[in-house]
Amino acid sequence: METYRGLTARPIDAGMTSAPRATLEPLRTSTLQIPPAPINPADGYGASSPVRDDHTENDIPSKVDTSESQLSRAGLTLKDVLSPRPSTRRQDTITYRAIQGLETASTPVTLVATEEFLLVQDKCRRLVERISRDCRRNNKRFRDESWDISTDQKICLQGLLDPESPDDVFSPYSVERVQEIFNAPKLFVDGVNADDIRQGASIGDCWFVSALAVVANLPHLLERLCVHYDAQVGVYGFIFFRDGHWITTVIDDQLFIANRQYDELEEWEKNQWHNNRKLYEDTNLRGSRALYFSASSDPNETWVPLYEKAYAKCHGDYECISGGFTGEAIEDLTGGISALFKVKDILDVDKFWEDELLHANKDRLFACYIQLAYPGDLNGLYANHAYSILEAKEVHGRRFLVIRNPWGEKGEWQGPWSDGSDLWTPQWMLDLNHKFGNDGRFIMEYTDFLKVWQTVDRCLLFDETWHISSAHTETKLRPWPAAPSFGDVCFTVKITDCSPAIFVLSQHDSRYFKGLEGYLRWSLEFRVFRAGEKDYLARSEKGWYGKRSVTVEFKNLEPGEYIVHVRLDRFAFRNKDYLDNRDSSDAKLYRVHAKLMESRSLAPNYDRTESKAEWLSPPSAVYDGRPLSKIPKIDIVTGKLLEPEPRPEPEKKNEEEKKVTISESPKTTTFALDEPPAELMDKKGNGKEETGVQSEGAQNGEKTVNGDSRMTKTEGTQTEASGIGMPAEERADIDSVPADKKADPAGADDDDNDNEEEPQNAAEAKDAADDRTTAEEEEKAAKDEDRVNADSVFLLLRVYSKDAAAKIAAETRL
Repeated sequence: METYRGLTARPIDAGMTSAPRATLEPLRTSTLQIPPAPINPADGYGASSPVRDDHTENDIPSKVDTSESQLSRAGLTLKDVLSPRPSTRRQDTITYRAIQGLETASTPVTLVATEEFLLVQDKCRRLVERISRDCRRNNKRFRDESWDISTDQKICLQGLLDPESPDDVFSPYSVERVQEIFNAPKLFVDGVNADDIRQGASIGDCWFVSALAVVANLPHLLERLCVHYDAQVGVYGFIFFRDGHWITTVIDDQLFIANRQYDELEEWEKNQWHNNRKLYEDTNLRGSRALYFSASSDPNETWVPLYEKAYAKCHGDYECISGGFTGEAIEDLTGGISALFKVKDILDVDKFWEDELLHANKDRLFACYIQLAYPGDLNGLYANHAYSILEAKEVHGRRFLVIRNPWGEKGEWQGPWSDGSDLWTPQWMLDLNHKFGNDGRFIMEYTDFLKVWQTVDRCLLFDETWHISSAHTETKLRPWPAAPSFGDVCFTVKITDCSPAIFVLSQHDSRYFKGLEGYLRWSLEFRVFRAGEKDYLARSEKGWYGKRSVTVEFKNLEPGEYIVHVRLDRFAFRNKDYLDNRDSSDAKLYRVHAKLMESRSLAPNYDRTESKAEWLSPPSAVYDGRPLSKIPKIDIVTGKLLEPEPRPEPEKKNEEEKKVTISESPKTTTFALDEPPAELMDKKGNGKEETGVQSEGAQNGEKTVNGDSRMTKTEGTQTEASGIGMPAEERADIDSVPADKKADPAGADDDDNDNEEEPQNAAEAKDAADDRTTAEEEEKAAKDEDRVNADSVFLLLRVYSKDAAAKIAAETRL
C-alpha cells in the first residue's frame, strides 16, 4: 500500500517524510483587525564568501500585482490598505462582506470566525497588551522564557529524538533580534503577497510556506492571524486553528541567523573579507538574506519569519513542521477543509476546471505535488515538494494556471509557456499579465498540468452563513494486528433544515505531540447512512496512512437523522516500546506530553487518570488575587477542584424548575430531576465522573457513557433501568425474584407447603445471585483488560452546514 506522510522541501535527494460533547459554533462575519506597521526579510541565505549579491534591488523581477482587482471585488480601494498604519495603541477596523454560497464567490471569504474565535482573539490581544505593559514598565524587550531560542535551542529546534537520529537536525550559528537584523523593520510592506515569501534552505516546510503563498492571495486573511503586536517591545500574538478550535501563540522577535558573527571567524576567513567587519556584517548578518529559516523577498519585511516561528512554537519546535500537506496548513491558518485529488482519478477534467480550479482564490485554495520515489526529468520541477496554485485563467479559449515554487528563486517549469518560451508574444504577456524573472512564479497550460502533476490539494473556505458542529471521542480497538473493520465507533448527526453539508472526519493533529503519537499510523474512512436505511448515501475515500482527515460533501442534504459509521485501519511503523529508547531531555518530554494531554482532553470520554501527574501542571489561571489559603486545591491529573468553590446561597425555586447539569464539555446536558440519574451515582450516592460523550441532551435524552448507549428520560422520573446504580448483590436479588412476586409485594400465600420450601428457595436464590455476581465481575475484568490492551485513536467529526447547525453524538463499542 502507498504510505504518504507529507512532503519535504529538500531538493531531489530527500523524498517523502515519514517524517462527546457536541459543540455548536455558528460562523459569523467579525471585524477585521488591521495590525500596525512592521515587515520582514528574504533575498538570499547569506554569502559564505565576499561575492556580491547577484540580485540587486534593481534586478529583482517586478511583482505581478493583482491586489487592485481583489480590493475592488471587496469594495475597497488602495487607500484602505496603503494608508499609514496606526500605532500599536490604536487599531483601525474595516468590515468586509463574505460570499453568499459555496459554488461561487465574488468577495473574499473570511476565517472561520466563530464566537470562540472572537474570544480567543480578545484573549490574545489582552495577553500581548499585558506583556507590552510589563516590559515597558521594566524598560526591557520581551523575551519568551517559555520558548527562548537563544538559551533553549535544542528544545526549540528539535523534537523528541530517537537514538539513531542526528542531534544536529538544524545548526544555525546565532540568534539576533529583529532590530539587530533589519535596518528599517516592518511587519508588512504594502500588505502581504505570495511573492513576498522565500522558503528557508534548511527546513522542509514547503507545505506550510506554500500555504502562506496561497492564503496571501485573499486580502487581509493572513494579517488577521497576527492579532496584536508591539514591534518596539518585540512581542507578537497569533492565533491558529487546531482540532476544531482556535488557539493563541505569543512569540518574541528573536530569529535564527545562518552565519557566524564576525568575531567567530578564523583569521584566514577574515582575510577573505579584507578584515572589513562592516562589509561582512552587511553581507551576511543584515537583512532577509541573513536568516536561517524562511524570509521575505523585501530586505526589511518581517512577517514571513515571524509567522513561521509562531507556527513552529505552537507545534513545539521547528522539526515538527518539517513535512506535511499544504491543505492541512491552510486549515490551520483559516479553519477551512482540505481534500486531496489524484489527478489520474479525475473523471471529467472539464468539470474539475469549471467547478474547482476556476474558483481559486474565491472560496477555495489549491496546491499541487509530484510524488516520486526517485528524481526524474521533471522539466525544472522538483518532486516531493509543494507548489502553490495562485490563479486559473481562460484566455482566448485556452486554459492556464499560475503556479509558484515557495523557494522563490529556482524550481520553475521549463516546458511550454515557461519563461523565455518561444510561445510568448508581447500580446500574450499582456493578456496573461506575466513577466519573466527568477522569482519562482510560472505559467502552465492546463493540458500540460494534467500530464505533469500527480496530486492536487484543495482547501474550502467559508462565509458567515455556515455553521460548524463537532464532536470529539476516544475510540479503542482490538490490539494490532487486527483486520480493519467498521463497528468500533459511529456518530449520529441530526440536520434540521435542507442544506449543503460537508462531513469531515479527522484524527487529532499529532504534529503537536510528535514523538508521543504512538506506534501506529491510522487510515480513516466513513460512510453516511440515513437512519434506518440499509444503503449508504455517500462514503469517503480511504485516507492515506497518516493523512489527517477525510471528507464527504453534499450539495443538498435533506433534514433528518444520519448515521456515520467509521472504518479504521492501521499499521505499526515502529516498536510498541519505542519510548524506552527515547533520547531527549526531561524538559522536552514534559512539554510534548502536556500538548498530548491538551489534545486528548478534548474527548470527554478520555480517562485522564491514565496520564502521569508529574508531567502536568495545574492551570495557572486558578492562581489569581487570592492567597493560597483561599484557593481550592486542584487535582493535577484531572484538573478538577478537590475542594468546592464557595458559592452563594441559591434562591429557592419551584420544584419543577430544579435542574442538575452533568457534563464537563462546553455543551452540557441538563436533566430536569430532583436528583442526578442513578447511573451517574456511585454506591454511596456520590456523583460519578461523567466521561462519556454527550448526545442530544435535553431534547431526546440519549447519552453514550464509556461506549455504553442508554436512554434516559429528561423529564420526570428515571427510566426502567433502575438497577443500574445498585450494587451487583442488590440487582441479583431483584432479578432472582419471580415476576409474580414483583407484582405482588405482599406475596400473600396461605399454602403451608410453600412456607416450608422458602428456606430452600432462598438458598437457591442466593447461589444464583453469587453466580451472577461472579459472572459480572469476570465480565467486567475482561472488559477492563480489553480497554487496557486496546489500541486508541482520538477522532473528531465536524459537520459544516449552511443556515442551521447540525447536532452530533458519538458512540464507541469499548
